[in-house]
Amino acid sequence: MKKVLVTLVLALTVAGVAKSNTTNPQPAASQQPATAQPPAAAQAPTKTIKDPVEYNEYIVAFNTQDPGERAKKMEAFLAKYPQTIMKSEALDFAMSGYQQTGDLTDAEKIANQILAVNPDHYRALLIVAYAKYTRATAQTDPKQVLAMSGDAEAVAEHGLQVLSTGVAPDGVPKEDYDKQKAQIEPILHGIAGFGLLQKKDYQKAGDQYLKSDLNDLQNAYRLALTELEPNPIQLAGFWHLVKAIGVAEAQNNTAGVQQITTYGKAKYKKYHGSLDGWDAFVTAAKAQTALPAQADLERLITKAPSPCEIAVQVVKDAEASPGGIKDIAFPDKEAVLQMRECSPANKAAAEKVWNNIVHDLQKDGEAKVKLAGVKVIAVGDGTIDVALTEDNQNENKADIHVVLEKPEAKPPARKGAKPVPPAPIKMPAVGSMTEVTGVFTSYTPDPFMFTMEKGELPAPVKAKPPVHKPAARGKKKK
Repeated sequence: MKKVLVTLVLALTVAGVAKSNTTNPQPAASQQPATAQPPAAAQAPTKTIKDPVEYNEYIVAFNTQDPGERAKKMEAFLAKYPQTIMKSEALDFAMSGYQQTGDLTDAEKIANQILAVNPDHYRALLIVAYAKYTRATAQTDPKQVLAMSGDAEAVAEHGLQVLSTGVAPDGVPKEDYDKQKAQIEPILHGIAGFGLLQKKDYQKAGDQYLKSDLNDLQNAYRLALTELEPNPIQLAGFWHLVKAIGVAEAQNNTAGVQQITTYGKAKYKKYHGSLDGWDAFVTAAKAQTALPAQADLERLITKAPSPCEIAVQVVKDAEASPGGIKDIAFPDKEAVLQMRECSPANKAAAEKVWNNIVHDLQKDGEAKVKLAGVKVIAVGDGTIDVALTEDNQNENKADIHVVLEKPEAKPPARKGAKPVPPAPIKMPAVGSMTEVTGVFTSYTPDPFMFTMEKGELPAPVKAKPPVHKPAARGKKKK
């Protein structure tokens, strides 16, 4: 941010120098009105201050060396002479003076006065856009950041549109204008990129950041975000992230290096499946001066198989093994079934696993499957929902809906007696671990849920009656 502030000062200082050649009226002989003569090349009309007192007060303000004091005197001059012919020049000097002293609040105030008269004043647009951007980045409420960065983006876009014409304003030599433009445009691109990034318009944000000053840490890092936050990611984001790390290192910004590296490793591991190759990639990218071709990036960073691809491979590997599909662990069978809708290959893999459960394990309903170590998530009237996989247990997310088999009444002990009603099922406590036995009848892949019918819970363990030892008899007295 300090670098941006310096660039703003440079841009406005150049502007002030350019304007000084057109706004320093020469004293006239005797009581002749003072006139402001622009350079001949500018071909701008002559400006004349007719009142000698007004002229002298303008010259005093203009010749003040301290930028902050000059800004105040220009404001005072404008307050006294609101209709002065030198109004635009005085506003320019006031704005640049406040900016040079770091007084962004007063600089923005003057900039807004300029824009009220000249909406296309690109240097005033720069000040207002940067002030709005600064306030947006200071917010902690995401809604406020989104709204305020959007305002900054709109002003920055306007400034870029004005600069895109390439036409220097009256009184500014083309050479000076080109210098200003080269300094201002990257700042406005960075501000516009920030607003688009908050909207998650990653493509447009990336386009803006590519035209910003990438020696600025925030711009370099946010460019990488525009490529690593979308789904799917762009591998160029890893390369730009390494460049951002390099900028932070050059600034001796240890905290920045650590934050960016941590983020990069997490994204790399998610994409690649592990951190293997990360250090080698960082070393290679630091030595490169241009972004490698996509094919080269794909060779450097290979993509980890997706859950859909893993599900198909699990079945292929099982079919190639002696035990076949029956040896796939039940949680892995669930993962294969969950990916059924990914592709035709996943559908075929899921059918093989489901056939194994229904026909091989359950003998078409004649046998029951017992699952131990399931976690009770919810208890209903004659039903329980349990979690089988470790992830679902940790998230308290059910993946099996068990319909319990109702116990039958016992026949009467003697003729004419009433049947003995069945003992009520003792339901396990929510959060406890148990085992269930039953027949899988169906499943839904998303959200995943098995349905198990004819469910049984473990029989309650009967407490053993206490064993009473006879009291020891005392010895008889002799």
